[in-house]
Formats: sequence, structure tokens, C-alpha cells
Amino acid sequence: MHYLKQNRRLFWCLVFCMSFSNLGAQKKDAPLNFVEYKNEIGIDFSYFFSLLHTSDQSYLVNYKRHLTSKDALRTGLSVDVFSKEENGRFVNFKLGYERGKAITSWKLFYGMDASYRFIQSNRGSYLTHCYGIEPLLGVRYNLNKHFSLSSEIKLNFHYFTYYDLTTFAEKSFSDEFRIYIGSVGMILVSYHF
Repeated sequence: MHYLKQNRRLFWCLVFCMSFSNLGAQKKDAPLNFVEYKNEIGIDFSYFFSLLHTSDQSYLVNYKRHLTSKDALRTGLSVDVFSKEENGRFVNFKLGYERGKAITSWKLFYGMDASYRFIQSNRGSYLTHCYGIEPLLGVRYNLNKHFSLSSEIKLNFHYFTYYDLTTFAEKSFSDEFRIYIGSVGMILVSYHF
């Protein structure tokens, strides 16, 4: 009888210890919670490196609002005032959605942006509007709870309209449709809050 009591105690002790070891393993192996903070603001550092400059395909300031651990709404904005010689303006805006999967400190994501670009330059006396749809693939690495690095690549479907501001003739307007790869070289550093 005494032998059975000791075996029961040993059995329950082993069950108790094994349950704690399983909890510890789950905590260690579980992916980081990407939605601990709902907001994310990022700067594209490729703007500061002339070799990787992608101003017409990337956005200087980016914001994401995480809805769940997988889904986020995203927006981006770039505004450039050209040098005095060019005397012009450049505005680039996007609004989109992304969905992703976390794997430890990494997150793979895909999504789509709708974009609008406005370019006015007095040097060439033209005005350009660009409307686009941009499917994308990206990867993000969480450095810690507040900071991450990410990059993405897009397939841009853009419709351009050109206006010549120096003439009122019929040929003052032209348009074209382009498909090309964008955001190559983008290095986004984000702060999560």
C-alpha cells in the first residue's frame, strides 16, 4: 500500500513538472506577437542613399494600422519640392491593405495598394497624373518590440496622363499604361506603438 502511494506521488509530480516544461517550451518557440502595438510608422531610408533612390516608386513616410495579427491597413506619402532650377512639385500617395504570417521574429506579407502621383515641373512645362494598382510581396524583421526593418517588391500597373502646359493645342494631352516592377531597394525602418 505504501508503495502505491509513493508511485502516485511520483506520477503526479512528473505530470506537474512536465506541464511546466511544456509551457516553457511553448513560450520559447511561439512567434512574437506582431499586434502588441496597433500602430506602426516608418521611414524609407533608401531616400537617403543615392544608389538606392526610388522616389517615384517608394514612399518616404509610411503608416500601418494593424487590425489583427494578420491584417493591416497601410498608407504612404512622399512630397518633394524640386530645386530652384526645376521649380516643380512631386506628390505621391498610397492607400492599401496587407495580410501576413508571423514566423518567430519574421513576418512575410502580401497585399495591394492603390496609388496616386502628381508631378508638375516648369522645366519641361508639363503636368503628370498617375493612377495605379500595386500588388506586393514583402518581408519584415522585428528587431525588438518597438522597431522593425522591412522591404517589399511591387508589380505596378500604372496609368499616366500628361499635359503640356505651354500649348492649348489638341496634342497637349497624352496618356499611356505601364506595367513595371517597383519598390526595389526599399529599406523601411518602423517604430511600433
